[in-house]
Amino acid sequence: MAPTELTLVVQEDGASSEELAAMRAALLLELRELELERAEPLAAGEAPSGAKAAGEALTMAAIAIGVMPSVLPKFIEFLEHWALRSANRTIKVKLSQGSGSIELELPADGKSRDEVERLLDVAQSHLTRPASPTRAN
Repeated sequence: MAPTELTLVVQEDGASSEELAAMRAALLLELRELELERAEPLAAGEAPSGAKAAGEALTMAAIAIGVMPSVLPKFIEFLEHWALRSANRTIKVKLSQGSGSIELELPADGKSRDEVERLLDVAQSHLTRPASPTRAN
């Protein structure tokens, strides 16, 4: 089975580009200790669409991840705990597989651990479902 591709964007209210870059570097150090297929900073121009931060600040906080589906729930739990270390910090997670993608923001305020896990299950089943065949007329 192929790894699920994720894009992470670290955000913190009032943080400068330099602070976001430092947060990304700290998160990358911790991510590289986990059982991931890959964890690398996104280069300029590769930032995901739809993110709230703009330009350079966003690029300084974006990370590309490859994670096996069996590890995904524990990985999301790790990200949730990491985001909670600061009161104003969030991590936007975009799960992509093939042409499909789903976004999640952590910490998942107001959602229980079970709700987050159910959301991940739905996301994974949606992303791994084979595409419907098209009919020729």
